[in-house]
Amino acid sequence: MKKEKKHIKVILSRKGFDSSNGGFPSLILPEKDKDGFRKMISLPIPCCSKCCNYEKCKSYKYSNDTRLYNMMSNLYNGKGKKRNTIKIKKNNKIVDEILLSEATHCHLDPCLGNYSIKELEKVGIFGQHGRAATELKDVRKDDIFIFFGLFNDVAVKDDKYIIKNKENGGRHVMFGYLQAGKIIDNNKYYIEYEKHPHFCCCKIKNNNIIYIARKRLKIDSKELDVAGYGMFKYDSKLDLTQQKPDKTYWNSTRWSCDNLPTCLKDLIVPRLKYECKDNYFQSAPMGQEFVIEDNKEVEKWAIELIKKHSVNRIK
Repeated sequence: MKKEKKHIKVILSRKGFDSSNGGFPSLILPEKDKDGFRKMISLPIPCCSKCCNYEKCKSYKYSNDTRLYNMMSNLYNGKGKKRNTIKIKKNNKIVDEILLSEATHCHLDPCLGNYSIKELEKVGIFGQHGRAATELKDVRKDDIFIFFGLFNDVAVKDDKYIIKNKENGGRHVMFGYLQAGKIIDNNKYYIEYEKHPHFCCCKIKNNNIIYIARKRLKIDSKELDVAGYGMFKYDSKLDLTQQKPDKTYWNSTRWSCDNLPTCLKDLIVPRLKYECKDNYFQSAPMGQEFVIEDNKEVEKWAIELIKKHSVNRIK
């Protein structure tokens, strides 16, 4: 009897700044490329690691090599004691608020070829440790991560960037992807990736898992002309959040309760609950890694999403 083919797992992975980790949304820039798409910058969260800091890190290719520190300090300029402060979170609790400076350290993960750090420019890497890594224990080679995070629109006023609709708190947007090509655990060390935080600082922690991306997207033993990792060009079709009443209310015209992808109601995160209602899909308010098991429709959806929106084409 012929064994039925298992489909690629798709993992919705929440990453980057949000209201409690960093303190504000990541950025959708106003400039458009030749095809009319805007650029996204997923801000790496602050951390105690000394692998890299915001002043040294530039958002490679996606913001004219602008240093993250310059952009963040200009856009999010508070008043008084809150001036340019960012939040640091540990174990789902805000443990500190620190003044943003050139020396503030950051956690460059996931690395999707979007940072101008020599060791990280031409490779896709994503790491996880602790409980979140346990949620990924069944992820295998060729499974696909779709990354989403909290974003807000940036505009230009008087030749300066400003945040549009700052009061709305941002919305969930899918910003990139990675197809696992190699899976590394047990804190093995690779000098060529030493600037990545899961080789630099997280290696001392238990249950540290690192996913190195495939060079090309591979589906059914066939390699496509799309890289195995990368950022997305912004399109409203990448928005998850509907306009009201909350960022965790995802638009059911895209995330239908009856059609693709129905399996979102059955994500393998036992401690979380999901609700599907008349005009929206209620996503989880907490959690990082949401694994969708063996679903042909979702596999097809993820592949088409990547093919349409990826900035990384193989020439």
